[in-house]
Amino acid sequence: MTKLAIIHTTPATIDTMKTLAAEILPSHELVNFVDDSILPQLGQNGGNLADVEERMIHYARFAEQVGADVILEACSSVGELVSKMRSAVSIPVVRIDE
Repeated sequence: MTKLAIIHTTPATIDTMKTLAAEILPSHELVNFVDDSILPQLGQNGGNLADVEERMIHYARFAEQVGADVILEACSSVGELVSKMRSAVSIPVVRIDE
């Protein structure tokens, strides 16, 4: 079974993404990573992605370690970090807004 890992920056997207994944990718196993401190931090630091870059890369690595075949980064606010996440893992990383 193919495993999809979704990295969320808010718990508000979890149920919606679970529902969509079940409809669109019913044969995929789903694992979610949630860090609801990222968006508040970006709000406080003026959107400086450098402050959360390493954390997002770690989540991508965690996803790969748990056996994910593909990662969906579910927040457009950190989408610019996807290229760096892709460089850190050997599985595809997809931006939510791609």
